[in-house]
Amino acid sequence: MMERIFMPVGGTGGGPSIEPFRIELWQKILTKTQNKKPKIALLTTPSKLSDSINTQELLNNHKNLESQLNCEFEEIDETLFANDYYDKKFDILCITCGNTQEARNLWKSINCEQKIKNWYNQGIIITGYSAGFIVFFEWASTDSIAGPEGATFGAMPCMGILQGGAIPHIDTQDNRISDFQKVLLKQDISPVLALGEETLASFRNETLTDVFSPLKMPQAFWVEKGNLIQIEVKPL
Repeated sequence: MMERIFMPVGGTGGGPSIEPFRIELWQKILTKTQNKKPKIALLTTPSKLSDSINTQELLNNHKNLESQLNCEFEEIDETLFANDYYDKKFDILCITCGNTQEARNLWKSINCEQKIKNWYNQGIIITGYSAGFIVFFEWASTDSIAGPEGATFGAMPCMGILQGGAIPHIDTQDNRISDFQKVLLKQDISPVLALGEETLASFRNETLTDVFSPLKMPQAFWVEKGNLIQIEVKPL
């Protein structure tokens, strides 16, 4: 089996959801590929199923980064993707932000989740932000479904490629961690990774190796029922 790399970002700075994450983070991800001009597939299903995201603007904003990064972005169709249309064409798969629950419902109906797993196991670098971060884990903090009583954010089962849970946007969305801790009191979910905006986690073969950010005060934690364990974030 090829080396498996997953490099998710907690969010895109708390700004418009059509914005890509910072160029410094893309540069770090691109160091993992040997291609002099990497090709990046944008799987935008979560964005397309969100009422607040213009996916054409999202694509355009990624395309605007091509000259600075010396790469190519292409939006891919999830049905064609699930049916092997894009095989051997891309170096990186990026899953965008949006409605995690609705994206999973569609992906499962067309076997797209299995295709994501296949690409990951074949050594294609996977990245993503917000929904594209949390969907890889067993459980995730999300605003796609209602939370438990007294909670703003819910918790939903996800693909389970990585063990445990994931919490995005911890520095811009109040109650993300505390709401998930309510879930932890009832369920045994471990480990739980929480990332702030513009903060990049680097996994190799399902093991977290590093966390990076260009921010002055980035946030990254392991979350337990009653504790937060700070994770070292390396500067970019």
